[in-house]
Amino acid sequence: CRVPESTPEELEAATAAAAAAFPAWRDTPVQQRQRVFFKLQALIRENTENIAMSIVREQGKTLPDARGDVFRGLEVVEASCNTAAMIMGETVRRTVAAAAAAAQQQQQQQQRRRRQQKQQ
Repeated sequence: CRVPESTPEELEAATAAAAAAFPAWRDTPVQQRQRVFFKLQALIRENTENIAMSIVREQGKTLPDARGDVFRGLEVVEASCNTAAMIMGETVRRTVAAAAAAAQQQQQQQQRRRRQQKQQ
């Protein structure tokens, strides 16, 4: 069984499509992106055998090896599903740190103004 290779034009078209889709994806709320990955996770689970058989046909792997490949791919998707929670925690910490830094900066400015007023 021979597997066709993509042409340079097909690669360019795929790259252009991904670049065109990125701005909308970037602006999509994290929770909504997470739902997309949950759907992908469900589709992989529902179609594990079909995907594994495709790997067997296209790459000549044994069925157990192909199932392992599908499972490892599923693990990546599952990790991506958890990214929303990780990002939100990190963002909150960064926001709190930024707010604390801004408050400290504001206090320092007020202290400078007081010192300047006393010197006048």
